[in-house]
Amino acid sequence: MVRRWIPSGRHLRNNDNTGDDDDSEFTNSMDSGMSIPSLRDSMTTRSSHNDPIKPALMNDSNKVKNLEKELTNAKIKIQVLYEYIRRIPNKDGNAPSLGNDTDFRNSIIEGLNLEINKLKQDLKAKEVEYQDTLQFVQENLENSESIVNTINHLLSFILTHFNEQDENAHLLDKEERETLEETLELSSDYVLEKMDTLSKFIIQFLQDFLHSKSRAESKQDKEEFLSLAQSSPAGSQFESRDSPSSKEENADGGYQNDEIHDSNNHIDTENVMANSTSLPISAAESRFEKTLDTQLEIVIENLHKEYDQFINSIRLKFEKSQKLEKIIASKLSEQSHLLDFLELEENSSSVIEKQDHLISQLKEKIESQSVLINNLEKLKEDIIKMKQNEKVLTKELETQTKINKLKENNWDSYINDLEKQINDLQIDRSEEFHVIQNQLDKLDLENYQLKNQLNTLDNQKLILSQYESNFIKFNQNLLLHLDSIFNILQKI
Repeated sequence: MVRRWIPSGRHLRNNDNTGDDDDSEFTNSMDSGMSIPSLRDSMTTRSSHNDPIKPALMNDSNKVKNLEKELTNAKIKIQVLYEYIRRIPNKDGNAPSLGNDTDFRNSIIEGLNLEINKLKQDLKAKEVEYQDTLQFVQENLENSESIVNTINHLLSFILTHFNEQDENAHLLDKEERETLEETLELSSDYVLEKMDTLSKFIIQFLQDFLHSKSRAESKQDKEEFLSLAQSSPAGSQFESRDSPSSKEENADGGYQNDEIHDSNNHIDTENVMANSTSLPISAAESRFEKTLDTQLEIVIENLHKEYDQFINSIRLKFEKSQKLEKIIASKLSEQSHLLDFLELEENSSSVIEKQDHLISQLKEKIESQSVLINNLEKLKEDIIKMKQNEKVLTKELETQTKINKLKENNWDSYINDLEKQINDLQIDRSEEFHVIQNQLDKLDLENYQLKNQLNTLDNQKLILSQYESNFIKFNQNLLLHLDSIFNILQKI
């Protein structure tokens, strides 16, 4: 504490604040020209100058006491004003904190604006993703519509051309016609059912066509062989030998035809069951139709190749059998000529020798015929094996159709899972959108409140600046007034 001595015997206390400009200015002004002279100094100066008014002042002691009281009161008031002026800058020191608060709030507002921009960008990206998925689904739906139109065209062609009017065409049963009509009436959502029925009908038609063709060729070859055998004298023996095998062959062929008919009926029942128990399929499975089409085409092409190989092998076997039949027919004609020749030369002397020679020739020919018969039996065995292979192929076809059905079921479950995921994503999107909208509303409210606070703070700053300017003016006026008072007192 620094004590500044005043001549009246009192002192002012000043805090040791070196950085306070107002306090230093006030003390300098007090030291420079505003020091109050003591009454004793004034009296000595006046006594030194031999003032003629000296006796009057010494007698008038009451007036001096009154002036001293007024001076003390003025000093007290000045001290109070000084303390008040000294404390005002400390109050103004809070202004920078308000500025810091505004900067902090502005930084918070900028951070929130950045978060809002990020959320808007995320929303735009999600909207673009949803638009891409919708476009992909629309393209798949268009492709499925084109596939359904082609399938409907094929089904209508089958229903119109495979009628009873055409004798050579494949006749449709009532069940087949009903299943085809039901599949034709189905909507575009049932693409897989339509493809299934169409593929089964094509497979059945090819099987019937191949079996009918093989039966017609086998019957024609047998008729030619029997006609050649009956035209020769030894045809009865050959016919009697060949009749058991032909009966067995006919029995085997009938049994195999019954099995083929049963397998076809089984396929028809599977068609009816598949069409009767079909469920609606969503439009989202159209994205897997291309893969299904390619798999079905590959399976059908493999079947065509196997059937072509089977038909070519049967043709080769039948060509061999035709050659053997021609050889047998030529041998039988030679036998007939030899028998005629024997009948003509029975009465001659060399009949016995010629008969022995002819018998040896006949034995050789019979042996060759037995070899040919064995070859024919081998051919029959090969044909039976080929038919067994055909059965195996039909079983493989059935297993392949079952596998395709299982795949379709798996695809259905996968599509249902995808639909659930899409629904969940849409729900999450709507919830996120609501949350973000609420956050945006809250941020807008906070921005509005912060703006109002900033406006109020600006108004407060203006008011404080006005107060400060007014106070400075007041302080200056007061100092001038006090200076004038001190000058007057000094003169006194």
